[in-house]
Amino acid sequence: MTYRYPIDRGSLSFSPFISWAWNSDDLANYYYGVRPDEERQDRPAYMPGAAQYFSFGLNTTWWLADHIQFFANMGFTGSDDVIDESPLTDLESATVFFAGGTYVFGNVRHPELYISSDRAREWSWKVNYGYQADGNIVGEIDHGDFSKSTYADTNIAGLTLGKLLSDGPRIDFTGKFALFRHFEEDEGNGNFWSYALFVAATGKGYSPWTNDEWFRYSFGFGMSYADKVPIAEQRKQVDRESNTSRFHLVLTLLTLSAGTAAMAEWQAAPDNRLEQRAAQAAQRIRTRVERSHPYFESAYAYAVWPGITRVALGFGGAYGKGVVVEQDTAVGTVGYWQFSSGIQGGAKNFAMIIFFKDEAALEGLKKGEMQFTGQAGLDVGTVGVAGTPAYSDGVAIIPLTNIGLMAEFSAAGVKFHYKPYGGAQ
Repeated sequence: MTYRYPIDRGSLSFSPFISWAWNSDDLANYYYGVRPDEERQDRPAYMPGAAQYFSFGLNTTWWLADHIQFFANMGFTGSDDVIDESPLTDLESATVFFAGGTYVFGNVRHPELYISSDRAREWSWKVNYGYQADGNIVGEIDHGDFSKSTYADTNIAGLTLGKLLSDGPRIDFTGKFALFRHFEEDEGNGNFWSYALFVAATGKGYSPWTNDEWFRYSFGFGMSYADKVPIAEQRKQVDRESNTSRFHLVLTLLTLSAGTAAMAEWQAAPDNRLEQRAAQAAQRIRTRVERSHPYFESAYAYAVWPGITRVALGFGGAYGKGVVVEQDTAVGTVGYWQFSSGIQGGAKNFAMIIFFKDEAALEGLKKGEMQFTGQAGLDVGTVGVAGTPAYSDGVAIIPLTNIGLMAEFSAAGVKFHYKPYGGAQ
């Protein structure tokens, strides 16, 4: 579900957006789960269940001509805790920026210019039924090899709907949606659906003597989705000794032993990627920011975020996920959310630690009552006379970028979400 607010300025348009997405148990388990039969020593069994995502960003478009546009888009997505804890990924959030150009073949801006009046409402449909072939379309089927698959004896039926986007004397461009039913119950894979959305370019071949149309050829590009991996593909992958279940996004984390040995007596759990990264971030802050030493030695507790990503293009936002350490024990995780508006731009990633002077200060975080309304006194932790830690309302903040201590940091508008280990909030 997405809310988008378009702002048009002639050929230039801006569109800030905010989105919420929900993944069912089956979908989240498919991409981020590890079944018992897939378990390894470095990849324990895990099923996340249903998950949700929040995203925000800004899309920009500039039309150079009716057919040519350039775009630059930036977005930020924060994932659910159950996804963060999957052994297949260590991504708590993602920042995306991409820019490019597009040549539009159809009638997006001015439909009356690209479709002749007699074909303006032209739709097409096609019904398919067939079997799983053994060869590829290019190089085998197009050369007359229609032999059945040696991996599975299955059938498929489908319906394709098309809408003309642009017509011409040589090539028509058509937008198409296809729905297929795969019949694989006899092969033990059940019956399931697949879907495809694509644009097809259909060319026409004419007789050199009479100008009569002799044949047509077509190619297309688009995307598809299937409820299951077809059984023939599964068996091919087994022969190739490849993954038979799904595409796994596995990011390898290099764990440094020094990252878990410092920070007073806290030892990060070896099988918890977030704690490992938090431990490394705390050690990095302690090593590079000398003024942090008295806080590490005297604070009752602290929360450390290994990475907070802030993006801004007119509207701004930040998100990160960290670990709360109370009396040398990790007691839960904490999310960091911030939204702002005004004249701003760019992106930044930084680590941050908040020290809590006493138990009462920490309780403010746990109960969701800790809020910052401005920068003064809360920007960067300072040390008083003779190295005495200086707290403001019982807390002190130290943010650190990749190049050093942040000279200016605003905590205004920050919301924290604390989630204890092994229990409800």
